[in-house]
Amino acid sequence: MKTNLFAAGALAALSLTSSAAAAVIVAPVSVSVASGGTVGSFWTVDRTIDQSGLSVGYTAGVTDFDAYLAQGVTHSGALNTEWQSNQSSRSASLVFDFGREVTLYKLALWDENNTVQRTMSISTPSRGLVGSFSPAENPVIQRSEVFAFAPITTRYLTLDINGCGNDQEDHSASWCGVGEIIFADGSSVGGVPEPATWAMMIMGFGGIGATLRRRRQTLATA
Repeated sequence: MKTNLFAAGALAALSLTSSAAAAVIVAPVSVSVASGGTVGSFWTVDRTIDQSGLSVGYTAGVTDFDAYLAQGVTHSGALNTEWQSNQSSRSASLVFDFGREVTLYKLALWDENNTVQRTMSISTPSRGLVGSFSPAENPVIQRSEVFAFAPITTRYLTLDINGCGNDQEDHSASWCGVGEIIFADGSSVGGVPEPATWAMMIMGFGGIGATLRRRRQTLATA
């Protein structure tokens, strides 16, 4: 009985933990260009978070991050659906404002299909550099790439883009660009179990305790 109760409590806790760890998409409320500028009115930076070029839409705070990407979501790269920096820029910085503190642990990027970015890095005001990555070129249609990092809690996230326009292929523009970017909620990743998980764990261990007490009483009266 003790083993069965323990197993039941552990399995329930694991099940709830798995459910809590399912990450939803977290959306910034705004984004601004800190450096690099914008090439023209067609390529404003808000296009990087407004879903304008995505083949499938999502609901921030509701849509599961991994399930969404599993649909093979693409970005069209059409005019008025992406951001591009000034033509003279070989680097740029974008600052995302989430409107409140959020915990993030990965992002998905649809790299702009006519520009080349050698490296990108993310940083926060309190943590500084969080991580760096190198996105793949999307010469025709934009497909997402996912980049994970240790969970960070912040309101502002800076994306630094470097080495723009170094590809000599005909399709490559000589400046920076981003199609779309989404972020995953990391509040339940590697953190403290949520209240529902604690409740089930307590119930499981409470059942074990009750069984042990009954067993001791039986032994005492035997």
